[in-house]
Amino acid sequence: MNSLLKVIASGLLASFSIQSYASKNTEISGSIDVVSQYVSRGLTNAPENDAVALQASLTASLDQFYLFYWGSTLNYSFREIQTGESFTADKFEHDLGFGYNFNIADLNVDLWDAFYYYQGGKNTTANELGVTLTKPISEKSEFSLGVATFLYDVAYMNQWDTYLQLEYTHQINEKFTTIWTTGFSYFNDDGKYEGGTFLDTQTNFTFRFTSAQLNYLIHPNITGYGQFIIGGHNRSDIKQKNSLIIGLNYDF
Repeated sequence: MNSLLKVIASGLLASFSIQSYASKNTEISGSIDVVSQYVSRGLTNAPENDAVALQASLTASLDQFYLFYWGSTLNYSFREIQTGESFTADKFEHDLGFGYNFNIADLNVDLWDAFYYYQGGKNTTANELGVTLTKPISEKSEFSLGVATFLYDVAYMNQWDTYLQLEYTHQINEKFTTIWTTGFSYFNDDGKYEGGTFLDTQTNFTFRFTSAQLNYLIHPNITGYGQFIIGGHNRSDIKQKNSLIIGLNYDF
């Protein structure tokens, strides 16, 4: 917990001090979330954290380029699964990346690359390359399409495993916003770690999940939300259960 709290403290410090010294083209932003559980891409049967999770992000933007960090508490560690040794400091996910954001007419294009780091894990630092296209449909609605693929084999993903996400966002009024999300995956069944502890690929193409989320703006920087997930299937073709997640977000 200490390492994530340090990130949060650094983010808050950045929001209050760094911006005063940054150039007019540089922006520092971030967020802190508390969620009832951390579910990654519809994997409701085995959440990254099935208890309350603390999450934080920090983004530094310079014109159209940006660097970002995102982190979350977990209720497991790869070291514990792989070796049997358990350390609290290992139970975190750290995502570091960079991107380039630009517009073509009213279409926003976000190109990004992210590294996923798990302290103490063996062959667990992954690299995923993605692009997200977002287009407004009306003054209060937008649609986005995102595609991302893993660039090399790791213990829990094969090279070229690809994730596709469709998302529709609609602002109902000044307080309420709805977000509808659906995810699909292509799973490569030929990888260095296939058949190991984490990889048992039984299907190449699968529907991951669909979800409906309702956001409520409590304060200009604080949002409460609830997300209901209808489970699809994982790479082992195991049906995922439906799940409800509630959370509180603070943006700075």
